[in-house]
Amino acid sequence: MATAIYILDNEFNQLISRSYRSGNLPDDIIDNFRLKLNYSNLNLLPPIFQINSINYLYKNDNDTSSTSVPNSCMKTNIMVLSCFLSNLIQILKNYFHVSHLNDELIKDNFVFLYELFDEVMDFGLPQITDYQILNEFIKIKKNLSLHSDNDLTFANTDIDNGINNKNKKIKKNDNSISWRPKGIFYKKNELFIDIVEEINLFINSDSKIINQFINGKILVKSYLSGMPILKLGLNEFLASINLKQQQEKQEQQEKQEDSFKQIKFDNINFHQCVELSTFTNNNIISFIPPDGKFKLLSYKINVKKKPLIKISNIKFRLKTKLNCKFLLIYLELSSFFKKNLVATNVEIIIPINIKKYKLNLINGTPRFKTQIGNVFFNLEKNSIIWKISSLNGNKVFKMISELPLLLINEEYNLDLNFKKVIQLKFEIKNFTYSGLKVDYLKIDEELLNYQSFPWVRYKSINDEYFFKYNDDDNDNDNNGNKVV
Repeated sequence: MATAIYILDNEFNQLISRSYRSGNLPDDIIDNFRLKLNYSNLNLLPPIFQINSINYLYKNDNDTSSTSVPNSCMKTNIMVLSCFLSNLIQILKNYFHVSHLNDELIKDNFVFLYELFDEVMDFGLPQITDYQILNEFIKIKKNLSLHSDNDLTFANTDIDNGINNKNKKIKKNDNSISWRPKGIFYKKNELFIDIVEEINLFINSDSKIINQFINGKILVKSYLSGMPILKLGLNEFLASINLKQQQEKQEQQEKQEDSFKQIKFDNINFHQCVELSTFTNNNIISFIPPDGKFKLLSYKINVKKKPLIKISNIKFRLKTKLNCKFLLIYLELSSFFKKNLVATNVEIIIPINIKKYKLNLINGTPRFKTQIGNVFFNLEKNSIIWKISSLNGNKVFKMISELPLLLINEEYNLDLNFKKVIQLKFEIKNFTYSGLKVDYLKIDEELLNYQSFPWVRYKSINDEYFFKYNDDDNDNDNNGNKVV
């Protein structure tokens, strides 16, 4: 609960204030605040502090500061007030169409600000902080400064006749859906749903999986008329969030390795349009979508699965031929997804430590041999790049590179700045690594009752997908070539 709100200029002088609690605050409340900030390092000063038993919470924005005085006699949720001040600053920016506030805007719009203060907070408790709702009911014209971002001219302050109807305003606020305006109409009503999963993997030089998880998201493009209600049902994988069902399934499937149904979400974030109560009761995601593009939900899953694509048998060898030294690099690329799937835009990046291996690219020419795709040496990245336009599932391919050398500098064997990791990039459409899919989708609009056209797509792509290699071994192969 806040006792009062103050807006100050860049020298911490009061521009406007609003008191929400009975009782007089000390006359020197802002003077003490100004002295505290003037004699403190603002970068080290916490956003909340106490002076003479009075708590202060403040936020800066360019030339202005918003300050709240929490009630020191009652338990106050500081995080709520902190978010409230951030939202208040953003509301003012949206109203004034500026990226930064200044003292002229505050001084020229005191009537509007007092009206806004009465709507966003009641008796010191935050109320409405959604700009879309506030903009529909606060009809006071703003005086926009000539220094605003849009270089707008001054307008006369005027009060709309509708702002006096307080009861009507409250009723509308309770029923408003801030994320979707009314009156939307499309000739063709379409809905596009994309389930995208970004796969993170790190395998060490001993071919052991160190880190493996999925960052997924459901993206929606909504071009629907009216106020439709959508119901989205996902497969058993999502339903396994229910702890009781999950425990029962785990007991039945303890002996089944590689089962996706045993995996649970480690984190889920929903868009504000989702009715969480409906999801909790029957595992159906019910929502009224915003118009256009938005992220319905995002999730993270820690998994222990066979990688979709794996790089193995990585070997570095030194070869001497006709008094010339060469660096040979061997590796195998294996795909473990289904044969009917295709990975596209596959790219393997193998960094070369040029401080250790001095390449002779003037008198010598790198040579490459592979069964699929194209291989070349990238001088800017100092890396061997293997590109494959399409890779079918359940396949194994090999690649050999031969790089001419001037010398080998063993002093850079322990170069800490060089990362011995091979990066893999890929994209697989019509497939999710977690097995997540849409089993049920219904679109209802009671008033218009139109025909809609929903589309669902799936895609799995790499995120941080790395394989560590080791070129510090000192073994020899059967031909006497040194393995490095």
